[in-house]
Amino acid sequence: MPHKEENPSVAVERALSMLETVAQEPEGMSNAEISRKLQIPKSSASYILRTLEKQNYVNRDEETGKYRVGLKILSLSRGALSGIDVREVALPIMRNLMEKTNLTCHLAILDGPEAVYIEKVEPQGFIRMDTWVGRRMRVHATSVGKALVAHIPQAKVEKILAERSMERRTPKTITSASRLFK
Repeated sequence: MPHKEENPSVAVERALSMLETVAQEPEGMSNAEISRKLQIPKSSASYILRTLEKQNYVNRDEETGKYRVGLKILSLSRGALSGIDVREVALPIMRNLMEKTNLTCHLAILDGPEAVYIEKVEPQGFIRMDTWVGRRMRVHATSVGKALVAHIPQAKVEKILAERSMERRTPKTITSASRLFK
């Protein structure tokens, strides 16, 4: 039986309240917890959560059934943050880290099954890393890629990894999803 459409303003208000509520819980929240906290029917909460999940504004952990705010929510903040470049914010931190460790520091973003380097700070010396801004590396074959997927639900990472085979780049490259999740 199709879900009865709610008053659009009520549905939007509930969806936004649900996003705000879920965002306050790092461990995520179940449909029942959300509906109880916001005092809305579970069926309405479920309908809204499915819609938000379909649009990638929330992610559902397959094992626990709990919802967390999805990364797509960051796209909404672009207007508020339009004057802030993540690289500009990260550069002083990256330089500090590089100076303390004397190691190359990278900033990357996830693009499907690849990590894309968007900034690099390198110490002076003879040893240079074979990386550059704009370089793309498969997430399973680089430490920055593994860091990018470390806190994404396993089901989503499996979907990302399924886009292409996990090719061996070095003798120590992880080539199976099960080893990556250890």
